[in-house]
Amino acid sequence: MSIEFECDECFKKYRVKDEHAGRRLRCKGCGSGLRVPASDVEDEVWDSTDFGDYEDEEEFAPSRPPRKKKSKSKPKKRRKSRRSDSMPTTVIVAEIILAIISIISVLDIIGYLMVENFQRLTGAGIRLMVLVSVFVGLLNRSNNARRSGVAICILGLLLQPFVLFALINGRLPGGEILMAMVVFVMCLIVVLLISLLSPSARDYCSE
Repeated sequence: MSIEFECDECFKKYRVKDEHAGRRLRCKGCGSGLRVPASDVEDEVWDSTDFGDYEDEEEFAPSRPPRKKKSKSKPKKRRKSRRSDSMPTTVIVAEIILAIISIISVLDIIGYLMVENFQRLTGAGIRLMVLVSVFVGLLNRSNNARRSGVAICILGLLLQPFVLFALINGRLPGGEILMAMVVFVMCLIVVLLISLLSPSARDYCSE
């Protein structure tokens, strides 16, 4: 059997099962509270087609405010660390020092040509070509060029003290100006070596 009743506010008609007798429900028409009458109450005959949509027990469950679905937070994508395309300061310093030493080598070549000292001219020419190759290699981010530059620096630091010692003892002509030039070049080589061995230069040339 079923119980038939209507809303006192909007007069919407319902029909529920006997087991819902005495339950408090909420009207789907106006939202007001309803109480299902006892099963022994006899009402007039209702047309079942008018209440076919309300036969299911779940339709008369007390209405509750819909729960808001928690938006699933999308996991943040880790940005891939991109190495900067800009040249680090250490590499810029290395390029400047290589340019200065190359200019000194060019001046040496001109001087050797003027005095026709072809033996030293050949050595100065080879030194200039190596310096230019390292300079261009650093521009192209070549790690081999960086390593070659480190090797040249170490070799220069090993040879320059012998040249300076020979100038001091008068075994080589040149005087104080040449000694000052040798000391200046040694300082440049030390800074160049530090720049080429720096982590920023190593990362820049390893791309």
